Amino acid sequence: MSQTIEFLRPAYIGDTIEVIAKVKQKSLASRILVLSLSIKNQHNEELIKGEAAVKVLALKDKERKMEDNKKRSILITGGAKGIGAATAKRLAADGHNVIVNYLHSEKDAEKLINEIIKGGGSAMSFRADIASMKEVKDLFKEAEKKMGPIDAVVHCAAPSNAPKPFDKLDWDSFQGQLDVHLKGAFNCASLSIPRMAETGVGDFIFIGSVYTDSMPPSQQSRYIVAKAALTSLGKCLAAEYGHKGIRVNIVSPGMTQTDMIAVLPDKVKMFTKMQTPLRRLAEPSDIANTIAFLLRPESRHITGETIRVCGGSVML
Repeated sequence: MSQTIEFLRPAYIGDTIEVIAKVKQKSLASRILVLSLSIKNQHNEELIKGEAAVKVLALKDKERKMEDNKKRSILITGGAKGIGAATAKRLAADGHNVIVNYLHSEKDAEKLINEIIKGGGSAMSFRADIASMKEVKDLFKEAEKKMGPIDAVVHCAAPSNAPKPFDKLDWDSFQGQLDVHLKGAFNCASLSIPRMAETGVGDFIFIGSVYTDSMPPSQQSRYIVAKAALTSLGKCLAAEYGHKGIRVNIVSPGMTQTDMIAVLPDKVKMFTKMQTPLRRLAEPSDIANTIAFLLRPESRHITGETIRVCGGSVML
């Protein structure tokens, strides 16, 4: 990190050099050592003396590898419809226990759970406002009682975001988006990370947006700001907890055929489609398949990444 050195006398060809470093101070909290340094020749004459501050990096804990075909308990926030529902179906088909969180879509959640169970999968639903820590605690408690500890979280929950000009918005409308996207992720991570760190295996997948990487659509400032904040949180968690075996990735769809774009004019959707190299909008299953891959052992060396599922509309 830093060092100060004083040169006292020269060294010559043929000299025998002894370098001595002693620990003067040690901070366990910051992992910083302060060392005193001394370099001497064969006559015990000091050539150099000084001091250095050294940061000791944390070693990665022994890795617990993800096991092929291991059944995991996976929480999907906002999982009753759209991308969340497609993800629940795909992960259940892969043999995982699926916990579908919803807030308003009770009938959709019940229909989804019945469909998964009828198909031989394992699933449950639970109503909770993901922005409320109290309700998230209740969700985790009930999920763990029925499905065991949560091994992974797929954060899909998103409030309505009909286009609205910035000068017609107040801060509460921004706060509403931040509460679900950012605070919801914070609540789930706060409750999940301690156990994941203990077991050495854990995954978070946050649903972002390709529009945080490019020119955003007009009148969507509150939504894009919240998605950008969520993406930043994902990167921070990936950097901080990677050595504990916890991976955090962001899946960023482009325009996707869900209820969320139902409010958009058909000409806007058609224009977006024709501006996309693959000439189609994404289906929820496209996003779900990417999420499924990120939860498999084949992706175990991917973390802190933003995977864009947008048909090539954004290329970085």
